[in-house]
Amino acid sequence: MTTTMFVGFWFIRSAQAAGFTLEQIGELLALDATEDRARVRALAKERLVALGSQIEALEKGTGVASTARTRMRQWFRGTVPDPDLVRSRRRMNAVKPSA
Repeated sequence: MTTTMFVGFWFIRSAQAAGFTLEQIGELLALDATEDRARVRALAKERLVALGSQIEALEKGTGVASTARTRMRQWFRGTVPDPDLVRSRRRMNAVKPSA
């Protein structure tokens, strides 16, 4: 896998984790080639508004809101964990070795 492929894969996974649709991700990738930063900012703002609404709804119900806020912060820092890796760790922790 080349570095460019890895970066592209990482970007797609990170954007999916932040809640962008595949259509929006495709548009973001296409915009990267055109350098239309205004449209990129508009898409990001749309997603932030949607996330804000989801967080508000969650705050009314459960403690999941803190997880959503954490994910959003991780996405902006570029540190969103790979969901497959997280699931794998959970499965490993669920299996207790017999003594």
